[in-house]
Order: sequence, then structure tokens, then C-alpha cells
Amino acid sequence: MPIYIYECNKCKSITKKRHSIKDKLTDCSNCKSANTLKRVLSNFIKIDKQKAGKVVTSFIEDTKKELKAEKEALKKQEFEE
Repeated sequence: MPIYIYECNKCKSITKKRHSIKDKLTDCSNCKSANTLKRVLSNFIKIDKQKAGKVVTSFIEDTKKELKAEKEALKKQEFEE
């Protein structure tokens, strides 16, 4: 069941309640007023999740590139004997 947010028109208190979409609260439990609650629009967040495999593969590819660049840099250095 979704969580709905309500605000009382009289006391301005905010209430969060989990209930069916068919139900609607009207009475404020804070100030005990009847028919003073209105449903407030809430923000919905969609999180785009990546699979762990994609993250690991990306990390491995980046590390390979770094190692290759390091290897090339070491080849160009002159070592004293």
C-alpha cells in the first residue's frame, strides 16, 4: 500500500498514512477537527539501478587502461644501472 501525506487546513500539521488508494482521510488526529485534511502531492523518485556486473566490468576496463598507460610510461623511462 502507498503512503499518503495529508495537511490539516486548521492546525497545519502534516500526517503520513499508509492506506489503500480507495481510502481518504478527512479528520485531523492532531487537532481533532473534522473534514480539515487535504492530500498533499508527494515527490516520487525513480532510481536507475545498475547491475553489479556492469559496475565491476567498467571498473576492470578502467583499471586495464590505467595499467597500460603506466606500462607505456615505464618503458619510456631510462633506468640507471
